[in-house]
Amino acid sequence: MDELSAHLQKIQRPAMVFLSALAIGWIVLPDYRPFCAGLFLGGLVSFINSRYLAMKVRQAADAAAGTGRKKMNLGFLTRASLAVLVVFFSLKSNQIHLISTIVGFFLMHLVTLLLGVAAMIQKTKK
Repeated sequence: MDELSAHLQKIQRPAMVFLSALAIGWIVLPDYRPFCAGLFLGGLVSFINSRYLAMKVRQAADAAAGTGRKKMNLGFLTRASLAVLVVFFSLKSNQIHLISTIVGFFLMHLVTLLLGVAAMIQKTKK
């Protein structure tokens, strides 16, 4: 599971930079505050869900190795309910854009994709 930790560390840095840029954009660009807030909330949920899924995968690996609990799930209900909660919060608030919140849910997937493409390009150059 050391590869999983290394992969999460690679993904965590660009995601945090993007979330920080959105927070700065929310402060500096008052006209785009709803969009920045939506992307920030969606990205934050995406980040939390990826960390939670990694924790559950580690627990499942421990269970498969015989050192953890036998009954195991990947916490889909928890991750989905967190996303639904943020969508409801976005619907109730006039200061958070719903579509940008939903787009923000794919932040970690996008970061993973971009880092994978960059790794493939770097591998072909060698």
